[in-house]
Amino acid sequence: MITAIALLGWLKTKREGYNSPSANRIRGAARLSVYALCVSAVFGGISLHSAKAEAGEQLQAFGREMDRISDIFGENTHMRINGQDLYLANGSSKESMDATLDRFEKYCKASDSVFKDLPKQLNVPEDAKEERARFADIDLSTHRKVNGDLGSVMCIVRGTNTGNGLLDSLKKFGTTQDLGALGKMRYAQARKQPDGSLHVMMLWTEDSLKLSELMPPDGVESKGHDGSLAPRPPASRRIMSVDLVDSSHAAYVYESTNSPNDTIRFYDERMAAEHYNVVDDPSAASRPKTELTGEYRMYERDGVTVFVVAQTNENHKTSVGLVESGVSESFAANNRVNRSK
Repeated sequence: MITAIALLGWLKTKREGYNSPSANRIRGAARLSVYALCVSAVFGGISLHSAKAEAGEQLQAFGREMDRISDIFGENTHMRINGQDLYLANGSSKESMDATLDRFEKYCKASDSVFKDLPKQLNVPEDAKEERARFADIDLSTHRKVNGDLGSVMCIVRGTNTGNGLLDSLKKFGTTQDLGALGKMRYAQARKQPDGSLHVMMLWTEDSLKLSELMPPDGVESKGHDGSLAPRPPASRRIMSVDLVDSSHAAYVYESTNSPNDTIRFYDERMAAEHYNVVDDPSAASRPKTELTGEYRMYERDGVTVFVVAQTNENHKTSVGLVESGVSESFAANNRVNRSK
């Protein structure tokens, strides 16, 4: 499968060469798709069967990945993955790790959550003193973890779609698969930098995040949409569509039964027919040695660029990634409608 590490290795190596303006634009867009893949993988792994600590470890692993590509983000980023909204913010702090995490944990502890006050949430009778004492000190709403130079805090706070209590929320979540039934996720990560400052990253959701749409079951086409510039690969199903809201970038991931070579050949023919030029097509001997395998191309026309990568996955099928850059939101919407007719 097209992985975040593989794309990241390719993009970082490519940054040392092929420095045309169009290559730089598409490189940034491709790295944004890496972010989306990381986020969706995290949410796909979190379920009601995951312990709080396991969910926190998954998010911190995601945070380590994000740290490596965080320079592409502004202060606030709004991503829409398969129609589901996620938000990210970057910043820096001169405070200590403990002070920074303390501030965020204080916010979490002060916020309402169905994962707090478990005796009340679980309707434990007032006279069941031992049972109430056993649950009284358990706060499932907040998880804090520090591992060397990396620290994080995660919590779930009440939202407008959250149930009346924990049991009601769990029942609602089981029916809707919407994280908003449990609450709004808040995640903060701080990493020490060589100059002693902290790089601080925050990831959050609002009142709705449908996990079943964010990560559809195997074999099911995802919701969302196809691209506005490049056609979808032949013999494929869509795994993911990613929009960076209020920008000119979008990314798409597919699984195809065609080979990587046949897939790239298809795009070479189709993009040439639509008067796109190949931005870079290095020979196998000159390609950088990275974790990214398979075939890839960049195409350009009139200031817009399309990046395509195709590689064999663990299912012996072909994972195909497309990134479109330089397209206005109105053009993209109109062109998708025209392509579907």
